[in-house]
Amino acid sequence: MFLTVDTEARATYVAVSSAPVDRTAMVTDSVAVDVDAMGQPIGVEFLMLPERITNDIVGYVIERFPTLEKLRDLDAWLCASA
Repeated sequence: MFLTVDTEARATYVAVSSAPVDRTAMVTDSVAVDVDAMGQPIGVEFLMLPERITNDIVGYVIERFPTLEKLRDLDAWLCASA
C-alpha cells in the first residue's frame, strides 16, 4: 500500500495496486474507489485528511469492496501520514 496525503486539497489516497485506472466508483460523496479493467480496486480516495478517516468509513468501503479488507487496520497504513 502506498499513502499520499494532499493537505492543500484535504484528500488522502491509498494505492493498493499500480494497475491503470479503468473507472472510478463513488462509495459516498467523500470516498471514491479506482478500479482496473477487471473491476478490482486499485486505490481509494478519501476527500478528507487522514485524521478524519474512521473505522466506520473504512468499513463502508470494505462492505462494497471486500478485497480491501487490509484497510481495516487503520494504524498500519495511516501511520505513514504522521
